[in-house]
Amino acid sequence: MRGASYLRLSGGNWESGKSWSCKKYSADSYGSAFLFFDTEEERAAAIAAEFDQTCAAFRKAPNFGGEGRIYNRLDYGRLIKWVETHPDLSIPEDIVAAKAADDEAKLEARRVALAAELAGLSQSA
Repeated sequence: MRGASYLRLSGGNWESGKSWSCKKYSADSYGSAFLFFDTEEERAAAIAAEFDQTCAAFRKAPNFGGEGRIYNRLDYGRLIKWVETHPDLSIPEDIVAAKAADDEAKLEARRVALAAELAGLSQSA
């Protein structure tokens, strides 16, 4: 695995007085360093290691409500996107079980709310 960086020369115009500028880039749009791999196995191992770190961060602050739409928010939807993009990955069982428990808790809260609403409607009728 090798890191890489590159330079970008931004347009100047000597006639109008606009100076040229040179900017160094060494990261992609996610803030990660550009990485190049010699083999597909090295690439897969690096992706798996980064996914494991992401799952560890998710365990510290689980968020089951989002769908991964905001690029800097870590939620269950973001983990699903990882698995869709990299089919060799899978969400760990403890996270899947926590998601099922969260879904069940939300469903039970919805049942209670609907039962209360139905009781309120039957009393007013």
